[in-house]
This record gives sequence, structure tokens and C-alpha cells, in this order.
Amino acid sequence: MAESLTKYLPSPLSLRLAILTFPVYLCFVVRTVALKIIDKTKLRRRTLEALEREVEIMKVIRHPNVLRLKAVAMDTTIENKTVAVLVLEIAEGGELFEYLMQTKHFEEVLARTYFKQLVSALQCCHQQNIFHRDIK
Repeated sequence: MAESLTKYLPSPLSLRLAILTFPVYLCFVVRTVALKIIDKTKLRRRTLEALEREVEIMKVIRHPNVLRLKAVAMDTTIENKTVAVLVLEIAEGGELFEYLMQTKHFEEVLARTYFKQLVSALQCCHQQNIFHRDIK
């Protein structure tokens, strides 16, 4: 990946505190990107392979409705743990599920807009022989 993780990482102290608080999975926002830090020591072999596949897929997908992977470091050591660090663009407006829980429903026009965006993103994936198996 062309970009360095250095410009995205927070200070070592805040990163250390975050890892100790959430040892398996962590996502937090730094400088308009989201960092996902995954403790690889907690992953089974199949889960690790799935993570590596997902990273490779995210490197090639380019669509306005799919979060872009900006940088990745698969074997970084933090606090004597091997972690994967993924730098992703931020989903503006937050999680769609959280919005749905707050509003309890979508108006038909808004639901149609979201559905079209979902289908468009899936079509982009399918055209590249990438298939999503966990759509919620």
C-alpha cells in the first residue's frame, strides 16, 4: 500500500490504552480516518485467512458506497501483541443500523435510495467476481 500508517496513528499512549481496554477488536477515529486494530493472537487460522482475504478485496474495490481501505499493516506489534491495523475512510453520518434504530423506520423514498446504493455496490463487487456472504 502506498500510504504510510504513521500519519494516521495516534500517540503511543492513547493506542496502548485502547489496546488494553479492547484486546480483540478496536475501531476509533483519528484525523478523518477510522482505525481498526485487530489482535491477531486471538484469531483462529480460518478467521485470520478470512481477514487476509477481506483486506485483499478491499484493496481493489472502488465504489462510492464501499468504504475505502487507505492503508494496512498486517503484522504490527503493540504491547507484545501482533495486530493488524486497517486505516479506512469514515462513513459520514455514522452507522445505518443505528440511524434505523433511532428513527424506527425509513420513508419509502429514503429506503429506495439506500437500497439502490446497496445494489450498486454489490453489482460493482460481482463484476469483479467478489461476493458478499454476510449482508444484513
